[in-house]
Amino acid sequence: MILQGFIGPSDAGDIKWGIGPQISLPTASEDYLEAAGMGGGLSGVVVTKIGNWGLTGVAGHL
Repeated sequence: MILQGFIGPSDAGDIKWGIGPQISLPTASEDYLEAAGMGGGLSGVVVTKIGNWGLTGVAGHL
């Protein structure tokens, strides 16, 4: 499970963005699904709306 939290400026115009922390928690139910374990890092998000479409990009580094 990866948890991410974002904070960004309140007046960002048409393109909204945010940065924040992310943490990875070891929640695998089977050994073959398990990753390296706990971790932490930075993440970022960009959100915009074009017509009736909402576009979102998320990037992170653990």
